[in-house]
Amino acid sequence: MDVTTCTPLEQALVEIWHCNSTGHYSGFTAANTGGGGGGNGTAPSGNMTMPSGNATAPTGTGSMPAAPTGGAGGGGGGSTSMTDQESFLRGGYATNSEGMVEFLTTYPGFYTGRTVHIHTMIHTNYSVATNGSIVSHAGNVRHIGQLFFDDELNEKILSQGVYANTTESRTYNDEDSILDSENADGYNAYASTELLGETETDGILAYITIGVDPTFETSITSTNYVTAGLD
Repeated sequence: MDVTTCTPLEQALVEIWHCNSTGHYSGFTAANTGGGGGGNGTAPSGNMTMPSGNATAPTGTGSMPAAPTGGAGGGGGGSTSMTDQESFLRGGYATNSEGMVEFLTTYPGFYTGRTVHIHTMIHTNYSVATNGSIVSHAGNVRHIGQLFFDDELNEKILSQGVYANTTESRTYNDEDSILDSENADGYNAYASTELLGETETDGILAYITIGVDPTFETSITSTNYVTAGLD
């Protein structure tokens, strides 16, 4: 939502990325994110959907924000060296006429020093390559932040399947300093959730409204960049 007009922010590129069940990010599967972990590049199970109207233009974004190292900030800020060209659990879509966007992903894992979270970055005035890829660095970054989930739900998911096999040390919401800053001053960084069936394994619907000031501008300081597939 455009906070200056309280109207939908159309055609804004919304990017999200998060770690897998072993606490590793694509592009950084061999990096130390704060503990052990397998990092085999496979996506965790348990679908999660974020709702929208008719989302447009699926993307393979050009920038590759670095994986945080336990105490990193809201995303896109670090420059940990990439270790691979994987792109799992990363993606971006443009908002529709109602300012909405939808993603189908898996429930995030965690790594030592951080609670469960999803990174988000929102751009305007971005450019589209001839193959349909959207280049993050070519637009204006209007928002960088993180989304969180209630620890009661986290505990239910993290006790199941591949999530239970991680060697990372668990950090809870009330121990995460970044969540404190993201959720301060009356802001809400928690996504609302609903089960899509009888249990969490049937899928989870998560949704949140993000207020964006289209006059605000920040920058991506990561030096990492994916070149494969860009025209």
